[in-house]
Amino acid sequence: MSGLLKRFNTSDIAKVLIVGGGSAVVIKALGTGIQFLLLLILGRVLGAAQLGVYVNATAWIDVLVLVGKIGLDMAAFRYVAMYLTQNQLGLLRGFKRFSLGASLGVSSGLAILIALSLLVLDRIHLLSLPHSFLLALPLLPLLSVIQVQSAILRGLGSYVRSLLPYTFLRHFLLLLIVLVFWGLLNYPLTSQGVIALTVVATFLSFVLTFIWLQQLQVKTVEKVPVSYERGQWIKSSLPMMFVGSSVVLLNQADILALGFLLGKEAVGVYAPMARLALLIVFGYQALNSVIKPKFSSLYTQKNMAGLQRLVTWTTRVGFFSSLFVGAMFLLFGKYIIGMFGEEFIAGYPVLLILIVGRIVDAATGPTQDLLVMTGHQMLLARLLLVSVICNIILNFVLIPWLGILGAAYANAITILSWNIVSAILIRWRLGIKTTLL
Repeated sequence: MSGLLKRFNTSDIAKVLIVGGGSAVVIKALGTGIQFLLLLILGRVLGAAQLGVYVNATAWIDVLVLVGKIGLDMAAFRYVAMYLTQNQLGLLRGFKRFSLGASLGVSSGLAILIALSLLVLDRIHLLSLPHSFLLALPLLPLLSVIQVQSAILRGLGSYVRSLLPYTFLRHFLLLLIVLVFWGLLNYPLTSQGVIALTVVATFLSFVLTFIWLQQLQVKTVEKVPVSYERGQWIKSSLPMMFVGSSVVLLNQADILALGFLLGKEAVGVYAPMARLALLIVFGYQALNSVIKPKFSSLYTQKNMAGLQRLVTWTTRVGFFSSLFVGAMFLLFGKYIIGMFGEEFIAGYPVLLILIVGRIVDAATGPTQDLLVMTGHQMLLARLLLVSVICNIILNFVLIPWLGILGAAYANAITILSWNIVSAILIRWRLGIKTTLL
């Protein structure tokens, strides 16, 4: 432990990484395990086709949430840490009020607009009403506000509370509710029923996050006069919204394209493979979630040497942890997939391709977070725009040719390309080396 502390110039940064990072890894590990168990049970309960309906509806919600929170969660990572560093507590309090109010208003308005549009289109017989998606729309404001709340908590240093509701609790509650209905009551669940239960679990997590944020504010900034810089916040958050939307599209384009081109059963087989592949980088992502604010703090202090050490350490830990998990999947992947049911075995080659992409992702370091936390979100936005366009094109070219394997290849190729280019641009703009080699 003492050797690790000596690698950083300030003990407070090391303390955050060791204590906060350890807590984040544990919570992320628990959350990822719960998500895997939940998906496994849903696969057994619903089957590939109905699971595909559920995954497709929630995938569209994930995309819409990026519009609903208008980039304010990513802005919170930067501004909350910066305001704390500079002791600008009035602006911190103002940002909290503004970000929560704006994300709630925009996401709720968007959900209502979409619901009314779908009902009108169904009424005039231009579109068959997608009941599953309509049931999922309440998730839009709930998830939007939860993510902004969590980002503020994380920026304030409350790492455990910032991660628990969104990463672990909502999935754990849904798992318990599903087990009660399916296992104890023998209630025949459908995709629509599971979506309704998801809304209930998410609402409970939303309430808990709100309570925690209010308690933390009372302890830190309650008596400080409120200040606002709305123009600056909006100016910064909108590019971040585009960045976040592009990232989600990169992660969801394969599922959305499969649903459009091949149907719900293909989505049902592919989605568990994509979820399993994400297990490879859970440790890396957990550490990044804690370290993000420190990127901003070190860059604000112009401590580039400390920033380089932090990035190097993050990349090494992320890569070797991802490599270990990837090796486990290579050895036991078929057995794990078989637990979902025989109809999911066809997805094993997909898993192998996605594993390669995720390991490359870890080897190139925290490129996206570093660009955002150092104020280079516009550069990242342009890079992600090109990546999203290329990814969509690859999906629509390769899926008709290779089926679900085409979606996996499109995902891996895009990850490889955009991470390498990002690492080169960071070295050029910031003088920071993010890659393992």
